[in-house]
Amino acid sequence: RYSPYACEVYYHGEGEPLRTDVIFDQCTKAHFTAIIDNISKKRENFVMQDKFDGYLDKFDEYLRDENQPTRLKALTAKSYKNADHSVQDRDTNCELATYGDALLKCAFCKILFDEGTEEITEKKKNYESDAVLVKIIARNYDFLKYIRWDKNDEKIPKDYNYTPKKDGKDPSRKYIATAVEALIAAIYLDNKEDFNLVVEIANHWKMLIDQSEIQ
Repeated sequence: RYSPYACEVYYHGEGEPLRTDVIFDQCTKAHFTAIIDNISKKRENFVMQDKFDGYLDKFDEYLRDENQPTRLKALTAKSYKNADHSVQDRDTNCELATYGDALLKCAFCKILFDEGTEEITEKKKNYESDAVLVKIIARNYDFLKYIRWDKNDEKIPKDYNYTPKKDGKDPSRKYIATAVEALIAAIYLDNKEDFNLVVEIANHWKMLIDQSEIQ
């Protein structure tokens, strides 16, 4: 039996201090350890959030920079040829998207492998699907305002409400995911094929997706 006492724990960081006042009548070491573990987890969450909030988003930075050489092509959907007849297939983002898709898959594999994740093939699907790229990633960057597509075609949706059909896909919003993947390839190519930059972006997206309630 332990005598009644008070325990105060503070976290002195950039965020608000964590304070837990606990008055024990009958306290065991296990009880106290559990309380301290809970406080430690809260502190880790504060530290993680600080890092998350302070991250310089390289994808967003590139997206806003109109001087990047491959940016415009990455943002040009195939349907844009109907709006601007001077645009050819070579000016659209289809091939870049194939490249970017492969880069993203490889980046997520590396991240999950380094984390010691089992069943990587299944786990990485949570981060690379068209649904996630549209509903979470594209929405986060208000991506539609940057894409060039045929806005006169009423059959092309102008939102992020990815609605899968029986096959699990939403072909009408595929163009959004395609542009996201293409921009990844553009970033890679315009930064001297720096794969570490792709991994950095993918890691940030993983945090966004893990924290999102939209799946």
